[in-house]
Amino acid sequence: MHPKVAISLLVFIFVGPIVVSWIFVNSDIDWTSRGLGNHGVLIRPAIDLRENESVASLFEFAELAPSHWALISLENKACDEGCLERIEKLTVLHSVMGSSTDRLRTFAVAPALTSGPNPVSNLDSQEKLDQPRLLADSGVASALKVALDNNEKGISYPLFVVVDWRKQLMLRFASGTPSADIKKDLQKLLRASKIR
Repeated sequence: MHPKVAISLLVFIFVGPIVVSWIFVNSDIDWTSRGLGNHGVLIRPAIDLRENESVASLFEFAELAPSHWALISLENKACDEGCLERIEKLTVLHSVMGSSTDRLRTFAVAPALTSGPNPVSNLDSQEKLDQPRLLADSGVASALKVALDNNEKGISYPLFVVVDWRKQLMLRFASGTPSADIKKDLQKLLRASKIR
């Protein structure tokens, strides 16, 4: 090998990493958040619902075992056509979660039922856990809204919220968030929280 080529190669090997590091540190690009961002809004600090008696029926309804999560459509009025569309969105999301499907519960919480068709299915107990359902309970709906509004002002309803098995309200999504974005966040969350 020619001596000039050998010296150039040595300089590149030892100086190259320093130059690349300097570029990473001093550039305007935020390298730390690439691929780590959420599509939803992380609730900080998480809202602890354990002491809130008004939402006790929510967790009886959800039947969350350790390592299970609930994706809830939180409605601001009686379940209408828009509510039924969001329940359908939950159905699709639940069906595309792959191996994590059994760890995700999906349902809507509304202050009341609509006067139209009832979206609650009359399936047996196990099937109900796997299908989006509707909990029509004004006390639960109101308590969840108060907890969210106390944590952050200017929240608009309806929206999707994520609750874990420890009764912590962790994440929220605007109701118009694309299903693919919600799925990505849920997959990361379920993968990170898996109990082995």
